[in-house]
Parts: sequence; C-alpha cells; structure tokens
Amino acid sequence: MLGTPGRHIRQVWFVCHGYGHMASVFLKDFQVLDDGKHLVVAPEGLHRFYLFGSGGRVGASWMTKEDRLDDINDYIIYLDNIYAEIMDQLDIDGVKVNALGFSQGTATVCRWVLNGSSRVHRLVLWGGEFPPDTDWDANRQRLNNLDIQLVFGKADPIVKTALLEQQMELLKKNRVDFQLKTFNGHHEIDAATLASLARV
Repeated sequence: MLGTPGRHIRQVWFVCHGYGHMASVFLKDFQVLDDGKHLVVAPEGLHRFYLFGSGGRVGASWMTKEDRLDDINDYIIYLDNIYAEIMDQLDIDGVKVNALGFSQGTATVCRWVLNGSSRVHRLVLWGGEFPPDTDWDANRQRLNNLDIQLVFGKADPIVKTALLEQQMELLKKNRVDFQLKTFNGHHEIDAATLASLARV
C-alpha cells in the first residue's frame, strides 16, 4: 500500500498489475498519489513464476487457461476480501473508490467489479480491454453507473490503434458510456495522466 488507512482518506485506488509484474514494483508507478489523501492498494496475482527459466526474477499472473474459471472465482473472492478489510478502516460515505487495471489486470478488475460484491465508483482500464466474456446485456446498467475511463499510450506497442478503436466501438455498440484519455507514451503508467484522473 501507499498511504495509511484512516478517516482522512478521500480516494482509495485498488490497482491490479499486468502479466509478469510484482505488486511491490507496480506500486512505485503510483507515487504521485501518495499525498495523504489517497490510499493505493496493490494486490498481487495469485500465480507466481520465474520470468526467465528456473531462477532469477519472479513475476505474477492473475490467471492462465488452466482451471480458468476457478482462477477467476478465486481472484474475485480475494479482491472482495481485500476491499472489505480496507474499507472497514475508512469513512465509506466520504471516500471515492477507484479500480484500475493495467494490461492483463484490466480483465481482472472488470470481472471483479461486475461479479464481486465490492462497491466501486470508477473503473479505469489502462493499456488493456474488457474481457471477451463480458455479459453486456446483464451488466449494462451497472456499467453505466460507473465512471469508465479508457487510458492508452499513443505509442503503446501492445495496444495498437485498431484495438483501441475496436474497444470503443464495442462500448458504443453496447450503449456503455466511457471517456478516453491518451498520453504520449508507451505501455506504462504515466504519472501526469494518473494525477489528472485523481483530481476528478
């Protein structure tokens, strides 16, 4: 975490890392929010593995194709439990809750927000997209009660322009409101863009 839970917190950010990241490293990208009013909580994917061979650096993942549905159910319960523990220490009526997913973490936060029991105000998909198993008809009202932000780097080598356009068309087709933010950067968390989101 960045920040200390308490009645002074005005915004809490649950941030889910991308494939192969570690929560402790990912959290460093959110230093701009460490101002006494924001609390940043970075859960870590439940699957850890060596990034190169059988030793050295370790990364984490939210799921694989093996036992996929069980993994999804596990991380939804895991994130709901973290949420409950954190929110119990805050002034729930006075705090705004943000769920931010980066890269692989975008599918994670989408499934959590739509299928879990946690109450979130803003859904931020950064350098990623809604998962293909999203039930748009069943979740349209819930999605339109959220402040949905799509954030992409203009030079992102992973999320090409075509994918971004496809994602926007999908949301428009399913009558889901969203806002798009872009920045001059790659597949990364941009501090200035993050700070601008936190001000809203």
